Amino acid sequence: MLYALPYHWSRMEVTVGAPQTIHYRSYRELDQQTRLRITVRIGSRIEPTERELFLTARFRLYTHAFDRLWSVDVEHEPWPLYEARIQELEQQKA
Repeated sequence: MLYALPYHWSRMEVTVGAPQTIHYRSYRELDQQTRLRITVRIGSRIEPTERELFLTARFRLYTHAFDRLWSVDVEHEPWPLYEARIQELEQQKA
């Protein structure tokens, strides 16, 4: 709320299935019609290229509020990146 980001309250469940498989399920509490179910198979850890770092690292947050563009520096270590494949994807939007 502090940064006026467009988040929505949702219920989310994350479970680990077969080795290297993660299941995500979520739905929005207000409309209960916007739903997501995805199963991802995690592969090997990768050494990211400059492009992959650029696309995944977030070192600055931008938001628009009160008719103005705001930015905030974000500091963190680079996240470990892994190969991944979507096994199942179901999405329903209200």
